[in-house]
Amino acid sequence: EREREEADRRQEEARRRRDTLASAVETFVKAVKADGLRTVAATEAVLRREFLGQALKRVRKTEERDGKTMTAWVREWHPGADVLWSERPVFEIRKHDVVERLDIIKAARGPHAARGALAAIRRFFNWCAEGERYGIEVSPCAGMSDKKTLRIKRHQLMRQHVLTDADLSDVWKAADGFGYPFGAMVKLLLLTGQRRSDIAEARKPELDLEAKLLRIPPERYKTHAAHEVPLTPLALGIFEGLQSFTGPYLFTTTGGRRPISGISKYMERLHKTI
Repeated sequence: EREREEADRRQEEARRRRDTLASAVETFVKAVKADGLRTVAATEAVLRREFLGQALKRVRKTEERDGKTMTAWVREWHPGADVLWSERPVFEIRKHDVVERLDIIKAARGPHAARGALAAIRRFFNWCAEGERYGIEVSPCAGMSDKKTLRIKRHQLMRQHVLTDADLSDVWKAADGFGYPFGAMVKLLLLTGQRRSDIAEARKPELDLEAKLLRIPPERYKTHAAHEVPLTPLALGIFEGLQSFTGPYLFTTTGGRRPISGISKYMERLHKTI
């Protein structure tokens, strides 16, 4: 009996060691995507970048479609030079490990990055603890907060810079050099003051040129309430001048099938241009 119990214990221990953070994050992302969590992409990006040491890379993909060979560039997550916690068993990660990692992030990239990292890893471990997944019964992030754990004061999170008219002019002129779809998207963000996803993921049925409105559907908001954005003549002119595709998305590089991607790369180029 004791030998069987010991064998079961060793088997369970071996299983837990196979459950690395990298594999657990993959499972977590699939699960929350299935639940329709709106912020899953942002949470996934932080977990992969700050805790798995991964980076997005452009990869050329080829697939057969309707007897034709289609080639497109897509962005995928790949291991970086430092794999960080990728191979660490999930059940071995303790509170002091998380605090130490957050301190490193804060020192390297500031309080905003540390705050985002805490939110992402806390969400992951809460999911683990809720189902007692990977041997986690109590999240190592339990009781952690911006104020107590990260020692971040409110004034440190306040954005100090407000764009002047000259700043806005620089951004507008830089956007001219990009054209469609990124340049047009940036100009509409300036004109409407909306979230990036509200414009980047806009679809044809959401645009009402007669009523001069962009109607953002409720499923795109946490509150599940529709949002109407009034459009100025200049904004209307940009929308009217967009390229037309068979797919539903207005800002796209895939014929309207998917919204614009690779925005972080565009943003890097925009900042350099400015």
